[in-house]
Amino acid sequence: MTERLFVYGTLMESGIQKEVFGREIAGVPDLLYGYITGTVTFGNETYPAIRKAVSESSGGNRMVEIQGNGEESLNEAVPSGVQGIVLLVSDEDILEADFYEGEYYTRTLVTLDSGTMAYVYEITAQELM
Repeated sequence: MTERLFVYGTLMESGIQKEVFGREIAGVPDLLYGYITGTVTFGNETYPAIRKAVSESSGGNRMVEIQGNGEESLNEAVPSGVQGIVLLVSDEDILEADFYEGEYYTRTLVTLDSGTMAYVYEITAQELM
């Protein structure tokens, strides 16, 4: 079965796709509204992250920092939309992506600006508080 996966960070890179899926996958550009984008740091590594916006505010670049336990933190801004690409992937690819994203990200079904329904990985904020 074919699934749609919206990626906005490292999974947009062909080298990472080859590592995770064993091949490069061409994507179609799309936007995801209603989410906050930023970075999350685990130890010495920093990764892109998104999560559903809690605020009703729109536009601007309000910066928020959420401190986690130990060396984990999330820095985020409210953009007009998260830019990324939609990949067509198999059920096996989704399992590989689940493993790659790890325990701090949750796969969620969303509706993109184009009307396409796709899975996206968002940060599990509770893990950082």
